[in-house]
Amino acid sequence: MTITVAAPAKINLTLDITGRLDNGYHTIRSVMQAVDLADRITLTLTGRPGIRVSIDDRTGGDSLPADSRNTAYRAAALMFAGSGYAGGAEIHIEKHIPQQAGLGGGSADAAGVLTGLNRLLAADFCRERLMALGAEVGADVPFCVHGGTALAAGIGADISPLPTLPGCHIVIAKPAGGVSTAEAYRLADGAVITARPDHDRLEQALRERDLPEIGALLCNVFEPALALPETGNMHTIMRRHRCLGCQMTGSGSASFALFDNPAAAADCAAALRGPYPQTYLCRPVLEL
Repeated sequence: MTITVAAPAKINLTLDITGRLDNGYHTIRSVMQAVDLADRITLTLTGRPGIRVSIDDRTGGDSLPADSRNTAYRAAALMFAGSGYAGGAEIHIEKHIPQQAGLGGGSADAAGVLTGLNRLLAADFCRERLMALGAEVGADVPFCVHGGTALAAGIGADISPLPTLPGCHIVIAKPAGGVSTAEAYRLADGAVITARPDHDRLEQALRERDLPEIGALLCNVFEPALALPETGNMHTIMRRHRCLGCQMTGSGSASFALFDNPAAAADCAAALRGPYPQTYLCRPVLEL
């Protein structure tokens, strides 16, 4: 039995660090949005114990582990344990989401495995149970299971649905270098944060489907803390093409811009692809 599922990336419309726990984890508040830049995951039940992961990386990134360190592997192991399935699986990941970009590629893969195996095994786990399993793999996995538009809180695993992002065009660009999440938090811990997201106003803008206001309310506290030179360069190009708003996503290094004009979005993507080959023209994914 085989199934192929899409594993969409995410962007952060807002991202605020709200605290730090005794175990070293940080707490956050973030409005996340699924987009149609996606990995493709093919799952095959083998009927014999063991999980085998293979990866076809179309992004040109560093080699990913294909063993128990891989998020897809860990998600499959949790799903098998939770469902009582005694067999194994082959997992093939066709990577389109770049690594160390703030786009949640590894979390998306884990979520894709959980939802795909839920269907293959006819386990009938509800979304909340899949999200709880995902939280054991990584903080962004519950959102990637949930999809759409949502507010993530706590360490990122407490998910509350929000009104969906209005139809728009999203340009994502990633510079050659990546950013380690641990290093990003280290830099943010030492930074003076002068501007924080207004989540109440953003939720109201989502309810009113006011895309220009949503663009104006984009805010990510990592962006000034990291102060990546390429971020400013990408944003200059995005603003030159009259985006409604742009910012870094996650802990970097990719940035995105929102457009209501498809031609302007396409022109912006074309302009970015010269200096930044990893540029993608996307749409929001409203439901999974």
